[in-house]
Amino acid sequence: MWKFSLYDLISLVLVTGGLIYVGYDGLDRMVDNWFTREEYSHGSLIPAISAFLIWQKWDVISKIPSESSSLGATVVVLGIVTFFL
Repeated sequence: MWKFSLYDLISLVLVTGGLIYVGYDGLDRMVDNWFTREEYSHGSLIPAISAFLIWQKWDVISKIPSESSSLGATVVVLGIVTFFL
């Protein structure tokens, strides 16, 4: 079972918030295309289908040992900082 420390959860929230802020224009355009262009109308189903597939396999996914490194988060944070610079 995965166990997260308070530091991990705060880091996750901050990095996710930063990514949403940085990528908001792209996300907004993508969602707009889902509802205005016929060839992208299936896009609104993708998050729901993904969540369903994760839910179906959650018992297997939750047993995978968590071996994390802060290198990935560091690279993402450096990218967000670079965006603001």
